[in-house]
Amino acid sequence: MKSSSSSLESCEQHWCEFCNAVLASDNSSKLCSSCLKGNLGIEPEGPGDDELTASTDGSRPEVTPADVVELVRYLRKHLSTLGFIGMEFVFFHQFFNKELQDQLKHLRRRLYGHEHPPMPMGLQEAERTFGMSPTGPTLDEFRELAKPAIKKATLEYLEGRLEGTGVSLEVAEVREAIKRLAGWLSARAETDEALHRDLERISINWLFREIRRKGVEQLAGEVRSSGSPSISANWTSLDILAKPIPVDVRSEKTAILLQVAHDLHELGSTLPASDESLSMAVVCGTPPVPPMSVLSVVTQPNAPQEIHIKVYSAKLRRLQQGYQIASEIFFPQYGSLSESPPIDVAWSDTFPPYLEMRITPRNGVVPRPSQVGQAFKQARRGKRFYDSRTKVNDYHLELEAWAKATLRLAFKMRNRDILEKWASLSEEDGARLSIKNDEELEKYLDELHPRPTISQGVVLSLQVKRIWHRIQEIGSLMSS
Repeated sequence: MKSSSSSLESCEQHWCEFCNAVLASDNSSKLCSSCLKGNLGIEPEGPGDDELTASTDGSRPEVTPADVVELVRYLRKHLSTLGFIGMEFVFFHQFFNKELQDQLKHLRRRLYGHEHPPMPMGLQEAERTFGMSPTGPTLDEFRELAKPAIKKATLEYLEGRLEGTGVSLEVAEVREAIKRLAGWLSARAETDEALHRDLERISINWLFREIRRKGVEQLAGEVRSSGSPSISANWTSLDILAKPIPVDVRSEKTAILLQVAHDLHELGSTLPASDESLSMAVVCGTPPVPPMSVLSVVTQPNAPQEIHIKVYSAKLRRLQQGYQIASEIFFPQYGSLSESPPIDVAWSDTFPPYLEMRITPRNGVVPRPSQVGQAFKQARRGKRFYDSRTKVNDYHLELEAWAKATLRLAFKMRNRDILEKWASLSEEDGARLSIKNDEELEKYLDELHPRPTISQGVVLSLQVKRIWHRIQEIGSLMSS
């Protein structure tokens, strides 16, 4: 093995992480077969160590070609929501952003004692395990969550209004009357659309308060016990991060658990990605997924409240609905065109690109949802929000290009192997491949992927080149 050292310096070579570690330590471990052949032109004598199945400590690496396939299956179901921007986001950060992966490894070492995901699984399984989507709940999901709480939320709302008038809730007759009224209103809302909207708004508002209250109570106790007063995290993220830690030792890990959650929260503001998505990336090895939008109400001392909306997808179809729910919770009054405050729009040409809308309520009045939607449509025209005119069907073509390029660039797979793996993703092709013997399989692949220069191999090479340039462009946007 050492006799090849002169050839190592004769030309540019690319070694996998496993082989880099072997060369650096100068021990007697075998180099992997792909690196031997690709860098030195040596055909391995035996089935040497493979960079796709082993790493320096003998365990599986965090990502493999199988992860690309699993991600493709996940994205196929979410392309209409994520679009080009979200798809590029997950591919880049999972397979080409080494700095981010190193940060996640560092956090795992601090929390779990090793750099590999303690509960490795794909996005779909992670969603089922933790009961959430990394993009956050949709408006419909919030409504479903709020449904069971409508009666209780209505009851608390009525109690609060009566307490404000000085009525004592200690009187049994008063409490019983309020319960009957809450029940009557809930039943009436099933046929009264306007009343249903009002109670739904009250219920969602109550749900937000409950989530915030539970999170604050849990975090407050843990922060006090850890002696760390300045922690930014949420209880859902903490719960995900704590899953792999045995219950009997969690108390010992509280301080580091809070700090890791805080670091992920800070990291999420720069990517961007939710705390939950990044926590799943730490625990399961899944890629971080960008939010479609972020809507927040900003309160500063000696300054009026502001509504901030960051939109990361030009295909966001529910911006008006999300804004309507949020504005009804915090600012229940809409103004006419003359009364409404202006909508300030600013673009950020980063990765991912986003549109930021700022609204400063005027005397408690905010623009109508239709005005916000119109401002969004006008602002995205002519900008570098390049998925704004793309048809949803075209996303699948871009997904195919990114998947194939990732297999080539991240895992050094040959063109023919890439095309074969992509063909196996098709249910029809997968079924045909599974029933053929070796001779029939070879003939079938020759027919499917002809070898002349006009074959799919040429198209694949062009796709890889285009995606490689895009990866470099994304890297420069992130560092600027």
